Amino acid sequence: MYYSTHLVVGATIGITTGHPLKAFIAGLASHIIMDLIPHRDHEKVINCLIDVMGGSLLFALWFFAYRPGLSCLVGSVAGVLPDIEIPLYYYRLISKRYFPSHSGWIPHRKAGGRFGLLVQLLTIVGMGIWVIS
Repeated sequence: MYYSTHLVVGATIGITTGHPLKAFIAGLASHIIMDLIPHRDHEKVINCLIDVMGGSLLFALWFFAYRPGLSCLVGSVAGVLPDIEIPLYYYRLISKRYFPSHSGWIPHRKAGGRFGLLVQLLTIVGMGIWVIS
């Protein structure tokens, strides 16, 4: 999944739980669940950087405008936290991946092309609708 998708799902979970510890645990769990859904991952480093910077900027603007609370922030951080090991592994700063859906212990489902992108867009829109309602 893209960084932005994990960020939005984690933030939604944080808002839903309303408790920082629950948001952290559920945010981490959401990363595994989201990786089980067939999706598209970035194929180029520049696309990943744009996703991380753009997603973070949009999230920060939204967060400071609406002030959804600490649980939202904790959930969003927990949702994206496991992906820190991806660039560390890519650039050989660590020798293996440890997070269950990255190490192969739990399947990381992939879907290419438009379908993989559509899954993520629908997920983001769905989370937005959930938060608004």
